Amino acid sequence: AIEFVNQLYFPYDRVAIVTFDREAHVILQLNETDGMSGSEAKDTVVDALDNLTVFEPAQICPDPVEGASPIAHCRNYTGAGGTYSGIEYPLFRASGDPSSVPSSNIGDGLWLAGSEFGREPIRQDSLWVVIVLAGGPANTGCTTGSAHNCSGPTYADGRVCPPSTWFSPFCREGNVSAGTRHTAGSLYYDADDYARDAADFITNPLTGQGATIFSIGLGNLVRLAPSGDPEAGQKLLDYAATVAGDESGVPVNHGLYFFAPNPTELREIFRTIAENIATRISQ
Repeated sequence: AIEFVNQLYFPYDRVAIVTFDREAHVILQLNETDGMSGSEAKDTVVDALDNLTVFEPAQICPDPVEGASPIAHCRNYTGAGGTYSGIEYPLFRASGDPSSVPSSNIGDGLWLAGSEFGREPIRQDSLWVVIVLAGGPANTGCTTGSAHNCSGPTYADGRVCPPSTWFSPFCREGNVSAGTRHTAGSLYYDADDYARDAADFITNPLTGQGATIFSIGLGNLVRLAPSGDPEAGQKLLDYAATVAGDESGVPVNHGLYFFAPNPTELREIFRTIAENIATRISQ
């Protein structure tokens, strides 16, 4: 990602950074480097990438975790030495509602990314691009404070997770191959539907932002998910880059989908995306 940034032309190019785990986070706003010199803007973006961190539940589980207050998730330490044994989900234990368990919130990540183009000053004459990197299917979304006020059914943890998906895989339909797409408000509206709606918002030139998505699937879980449709992640990412927004009836500036079996492939993929963007700008 930093090598990709090194090919941009600051301060004319602008970059926002959005991450997602169970929640989505705007790490760097699109207009945050406005007023900086080119070198200052570039350093700000690179520093933001260098300082990204992984998800860690804020709370340590009570001992014993059984019967704990119904918090969504906590870090569990066991034994005399306090050995870390993984993340626990007391709310799921107490209620049987699995909406607090999944952690791949692609939908809110896309909603927040698309919303960045609305920050002032809005550059209508620029090429708007979203690059999304994900390691598997979407399995949660529509958190409190998300960019999109979804109207689908939400449950104990305030997320889209219809009861029809309370079995493995959690919170997403097991067979994406069936091609069923549910609308917000449906009793079957799940995390995959929510993420596809977010991709439509980014790409649709009439009802959304009219931006282009380049998507990258990283690792085997994109093509070999252990439960449900094994290719659910790849199908979502391919949709986002090559199909999303088409229902508008006007031309959509589609991007490309890439699969990276391991991180060593990412350098070439980011280079290809940068060259593709440069070609579109020069046309």
